[in-house]
Amino acid sequence: MTEHKSEHMMQTALANEWKAQVVPEIPENLRPDEIIWNLYALRGQESLHVVFIGNRQDHATYVYGDYRTKPDCRVAVIKILMGKPDPRKLVRLRGHEIVEKIRDLRTVPWEHDSPAIDIMLAVLGKEITWVRKIDGGIQQGTVVREMNLGNKYFRVYESPPQSGQRVLSWNDAEGGFRTVRINSIIDVA
Repeated sequence: MTEHKSEHMMQTALANEWKAQVVPEIPENLRPDEIIWNLYALRGQESLHVVFIGNRQDHATYVYGDYRTKPDCRVAVIKILMGKPDPRKLVRLRGHEIVEKIRDLRTVPWEHDSPAIDIMLAVLGKEITWVRKIDGGIQQGTVVREMNLGNKYFRVYESPPQSGQRVLSWNDAEGGFRTVRINSIIDVA
């Protein structure tokens, strides 16, 4: 017996840290093309419900905070299952409110009080994602190893001094200079 599309989708969800379950609704006439397959998936504050009738995806609904969408095809659903949630879509907040709200979504390889050298080694050669405090915009940049290793501008420091607010600065690939608060960084990949 072959695996149904909903079960394959459930396996994709489980592989990407979702809790997922398929619940079939079998009609009284027992016709396979009329079985309704419901896929329910949860991950953190995300939820997804996909409905198949027979072997065809009928509709789907994805909810993340205030954001709601109806992916119309299997590829769009798989993209959601394999991707990371966009913190901008969690709630309709502004600037510093977004930074505060997404702190629990952070996936950074250091603790709040880690030494500066640990943070610098963790970002060296990686792409980092952060939230701009002023408008809540999501930004990305790559800390290119060759441009920053041994460079005096590649550092972690407090700004303003004695404030407790640590900042990472580096030279980016375009030859520019970037500075971002450590507590605004939400992902290092």
